[in-house]
Amino acid sequence: MKATLTKAVCALLVVGMATICYAQVSTPSIPVRASIGNQTGITANITRITPGTPVIAEPASEINFGTLYLDPVYHIFRSVWYFFMDVGVNTNANNWTVTHYANPVSGAGTNLDSHINVSFVRQLTNTTEAALTGGKVSYAASDGRAYSKNSFPTGWLRIYYGIGTGNNTTDNSGVTPIPQTQPAADYSGSVYLTLTTQ
Repeated sequence: MKATLTKAVCALLVVGMATICYAQVSTPSIPVRASIGNQTGITANITRITPGTPVIAEPASEINFGTLYLDPVYHIFRSVWYFFMDVGVNTNANNWTVTHYANPVSGAGTNLDSHINVSFVRQLTNTTEAALTGGKVSYAASDGRAYSKNSFPTGWLRIYYGIGTGNNTTDNSGVTPIPQTQPAADYSGSVYLTLTTQ
């Protein structure tokens, strides 16, 4: 009987010690917080390309085709350069749209809007690209052209600008070369981009 009682007391002591060992005390819940604000911005970086060997690429602050030269064989005006603009969309919005607006490139009571190629592409790397739906148009038709986030699962928007060459395989729909009879003048216009978020 004494042995049984001793065993029972020992068992109670072991249970009691286990309860003491596993008892927990905690602090009140402490919040952990962070706040991320809306990010909405758009950038445009212009590059001037001089074709040749080697091709020369230079940063530019505007799309300036310079003084065009007359091609004596085809009797059209050409430019030494063409340009592209890389568009950076900096936003954490779920959905967004970039819209391209083009003010007429005018002078001498006329304009060059049907003589300039504008091509919108999805740039994958510095040297590879993918077509965008309806992306090859004239300067006139580029006004109001819009592309949404869904058009860019990867890559970014690049826009090319070039004077019409008269080559039906390289000129966009609606683009014709500048004829020799185009009035002499300084022609100017502008483009701008808007970013709309949702």
